[in-house]
Amino acid sequence: MLVRFLLTLATIASLTTVARGAPAIYLTRSQIPTTTISSEVQSFITAGYATVFDGGEGCEWTRATVSAPGAVQSADGAYWALSTQAAIRAECFGLVGTVADATPIMQAAFDAAINPATGSYGRVTTGHKYLYPIIHTAGLTQHNVQGFSGCDAGRARFESDLASGFAWTVMGSANFTQCLELYNNNPTNTAYGIRSGDGSLYDAGAQSRLFDNFYVGGFDTGVAQLSSNGWTYRHGVIESYSADAMLIDNAVCDGGDWSITDVVFGFPKVGATGTHNINWRCSGGAKITANKLFGAGTGIGLHPSHSGGTQAIQITGNSIENQTGFGIDCSTDTSDVVGNVSIVGNEFAGQPYAIRLKKGCAGVNIAGNVSSSIGVASVVLENGATGITLGQNNFDYAHPALVDSRDDFNESGPTPQPPLKRCLSVPASIYEIYFIDIPNYRSAEFEVMIEGVVSTIGPTMTKQKIFAQADGAGALTVQKTTNIIGTPIVYAVNSATPNRIKLGINLDVGQPSADVCVYINQTQGKITQIVYN
Repeated sequence: MLVRFLLTLATIASLTTVARGAPAIYLTRSQIPTTTISSEVQSFITAGYATVFDGGEGCEWTRATVSAPGAVQSADGAYWALSTQAAIRAECFGLVGTVADATPIMQAAFDAAINPATGSYGRVTTGHKYLYPIIHTAGLTQHNVQGFSGCDAGRARFESDLASGFAWTVMGSANFTQCLELYNNNPTNTAYGIRSGDGSLYDAGAQSRLFDNFYVGGFDTGVAQLSSNGWTYRHGVIESYSADAMLIDNAVCDGGDWSITDVVFGFPKVGATGTHNINWRCSGGAKITANKLFGAGTGIGLHPSHSGGTQAIQITGNSIENQTGFGIDCSTDTSDVVGNVSIVGNEFAGQPYAIRLKKGCAGVNIAGNVSSSIGVASVVLENGATGITLGQNNFDYAHPALVDSRDDFNESGPTPQPPLKRCLSVPASIYEIYFIDIPNYRSAEFEVMIEGVVSTIGPTMTKQKIFAQADGAGALTVQKTTNIIGTPIVYAVNSATPNRIKLGINLDVGQPSADVCVYINQTQGKITQIVYN
């Protein structure tokens, strides 16, 4: 015969003694201190935290010592602590209902997750939803070899009113933090959302931190990556910040690789200036791949600021749009250098510049990128940038693809202007197609080829090799050689303006128009920029 024993909620709540049998579903967490529990009971499961079924039910408590993290003493003098054989739910420590300050509750859960018997630091979970708990006190810390998951809530959201400090810190190695939302409602805060490491040399050797399926918004700095190596951020959103969406400033440079993948770096707060989607200063090698970055002052800033010489930063497959300044800016005011940087296969749009490289950058490869709606130039090189290789890119050629303004004679590496091709119809007059600028005290050699069809005449091809030099005192000195196949087009080189060659086509009388393609290929020397007319 099957016998069912049913207790009403009122009966459960009125019980003051737990008798034989374990585990028993009798008590709320708040009733443990006033309850006498039989010595034969080794564990029990609570029916709630403050009241029955308030969200804190299902928590298993086992006999413990007074020193156990989160230990509670019952009326009979025994001590009880949450079992660490499985994940600890934050609801077991009071993350239920309206929570005015979630920091002590979450800290108690992280502290209790440590299992001194096994050396395992366990996992803390929560399925808490609305009303959102408030992080009112800074300093919440997730420990070494410890995980947090808010996936039972879809993504657990914590709101904050912090004016300063760090909302959520992760320390040590082998951590994971997933399905977490943090939002600061304080409009004038200088606080940080997630802090990974504390920037100390003690934490510099920590390994393998994972942040997955996360959201951070409303903080002065969304994420501060300050120490450890071998870390990963993926599947997240960081937005509404005043300084940086993500600051990467590890205690030790070149100390281990890391990656950021599939993260959306959104707009800063209205009125914020000098912002970065990613502000990099020091770390090990990197893979910044397949992210969406938009709306800041700079998309990715590489600003080396510590000694150590970081090598191997790969920026690939990102969409970098609508920055008010630069898509990628590599520059520093220190003597530090970042080297072996690959900027490959990215898309830039809707900003003055795609890429700027200056002091602090060495050995940069730029290839396979696409730019559109660029206001000034796709690539800018300034003094201090060395070893720059510009490969094949599909840049917005309505503006210069490359502006090489370096004049300090410290520019090693293959850095010619990219080959250009422009096809158009020209009228029956002198038509200036390109402006080519040569800096003072420098020279350049380049080839120009024109092919096409002249109306009423027929096909034509003109090929010229041009050598130009600027002595800094007046007009350019220009020499050229010409090979012509078919009906010639008179090709004008106008050097009347100092430092600028104007390349154009002058059709003869009787030649009303022509359809041509014009090719320019720099072979040696220095060209500052090639501008479409």
